[in-house]
Amino acid sequence: MHKPVWEESIKKLSDEWQEFVLFGTVLLNANVGFLAIQSVDNEKYGGPHRSAAQIASYLSVVASIGSILLGLLLIRQHKNKTKETADDVQKYLNSHNHSFVGLETLAIIYSLPYALLMWSMVAFLMAFGFQCFLATSEATRAVVGSLSAAVASLIGLAIWNGWESQPSSNAPAHNQEPSDVGKVTDHIKKLKGDISRLAGAMRARFYRDRGDQEDSEEGGGGFRFTLRRPTRGMTLSEPGGLEYAAESSV
Repeated sequence: MHKPVWEESIKKLSDEWQEFVLFGTVLLNANVGFLAIQSVDNEKYGGPHRSAAQIASYLSVVASIGSILLGLLLIRQHKNKTKETADDVQKYLNSHNHSFVGLETLAIIYSLPYALLMWSMVAFLMAFGFQCFLATSEATRAVVGSLSAAVASLIGLAIWNGWESQPSSNAPAHNQEPSDVGKVTDHIKKLKGDISRLAGAMRARFYRDRGDQEDSEEGGGGFRFTLRRPTRGMTLSEPGGLEYAAESSV
């Protein structure tokens, strides 16, 4: 694990956990306000019995509280993780790496604040639905049901669009962008070519300063390359300043 990658990942996770804590707090307040409505908190059931809307709202409260507590705990535990050395990070990951599931347990713990927040939202929508569709008039059901169906369709379209935008692993290779490794390899090849040309220019300058005509042979492919001394007074940038002659030995 590279330390810069770990620091960036922990920073992103901490920012997400803070947002989940904020959203969970807002949803908790929404449930408290929902339960305080007189038509929801009625006494017609009597005794310990509660309506379906109240039960669903209770579930939403529990899930939102769990999301808030887990988010706060994870933020506190990973507050100083970005200041640790690479060895400490490696020890931390090895201690949570199980022989059967690997790092999946750690990934599940990191995703619990978001998961509980989503379940809290689902439970709150259920409570709202029970309150709107149970013991209400047909006009209320028609209006709320139509709008709910439209919103559900838009949510489903957004989820489907998110899945479609992900690149498929079965896509042809020519349609995929080159990876970072390929880009680095191409850059290294280009750099090697530049170094080879620079070395040749330096050798030619050395031969010119000595004033001797020397030949340098480089094998490969059955060809012999001869480096001729440039004409006196010419520089390497001028035409004829550096000439190569190649003849086949095959």
